[in-house]
Parts: sequence; C-alpha cells; structure tokens
Amino acid sequence: MSKTTTSYRTRSVQKEDKLAWIDIFTGTKDSYIIFRRVVITPESAAKVFDRFLDSNVSSYCNFAVVDYNEKDHGQFPNRRLVGTGINGQDEFVIGFVSFLTHVNNWADTEVLYLSDLFVSEFNRLGGVGKALIQTCYDFADKHDNIDRVYWKTEMSNHRAQLLYRKVGKFEGFVTYRRPQEGETVDDE
Repeated sequence: MSKTTTSYRTRSVQKEDKLAWIDIFTGTKDSYIIFRRVVITPESAAKVFDRFLDSNVSSYCNFAVVDYNEKDHGQFPNRRLVGTGINGQDEFVIGFVSFLTHVNNWADTEVLYLSDLFVSEFNRLGGVGKALIQTCYDFADKHDNIDRVYWKTEMSNHRAQLLYRKVGKFEGFVTYRRPQEGETVDDE
C-alpha cells in the first residue's frame, strides 16, 4: 500500500503554502482529517496556519516536500502542489509536522510538544515521518531553553508506534480530558 519516497526534503511552512496546508490538513483525499477521522473546517485550518506565521504565537509547522516531476505525478495523485521551491522547481507536500512550545512548570525551561504528524499514505515507510520528527529535535536543539520534546499517539496507532520506538522513549502515561457537552465520564 505504501511506497518509499527517495528524494524529499523538509522545510518550515511559508506564507505561500496556505492552500497546500488546508488541502493536506482538511482535504477529501489522503488528508490528516481523513486519517484521524475528525472534522475540521477549512476555515479552522486556515486559522491554524495563520498561527504558524504569527511571531507572537509559539506554534510551528514543517513540511516534507518533493520536487514536481511529470513522469511520476500519476504515481502519487494525492500530493499537494505548493509552487516553486528553493531550487526553482515546483514542489508537492507529502507530509507535515506541527508543534508548539510551552513553559515547563517543573523547571525554568520550555518544552516542545509535537502536536500532529502526518505523511501521505503513498509516502509512508520511506523515512519521511522520522525526518519530520527530527525537525522538531533540531528546533529544540537550536533553542537552549527547550529541554524536552514529547508527543502522544492513539493506542491503536501501531504503525506510528513502531516509528516512535525508534526515535523516542515511551513514558507510560495515559491521557484524560474534560468530557465535552453530552459526554459522560468513564466511571458512571
């Protein structure tokens, strides 16, 4: 089902990437919301993207991109064309990682929370997810005040956990949240 991608690179999102972000985040094919089975409107996705570019908000996003190549475009129909890349060639988005930093209540430091990681199904198992996680590690390493990187995943997302065991340390925590309106707590 998945194919490896041999020539990709990672980079931070730019203002010109907004439509590609909305598409890979909320599109009708091979998008983050399809994978996660959630509903996010394009308007909400646009607001999230705007935060990535707001210097007053500690929210960031990196893309994994490949150069546009007409001969293999048919093999990867769900790539998002984002326009001209750093080498003057058109690019397709094949994945992203979004993350934020926040204060650490136990030390005079900050921590980096990897919020979302997504790789197009046609580009999984080729190292793209690992490279996107590495961009978070690199970001933390460039900022002396960030002393920890962490993330969470669904217990049923076994494929992701195979990757996470290679690049991270399982901490053993379970996540709880406030019930939404109409939901009951688990112990009722």
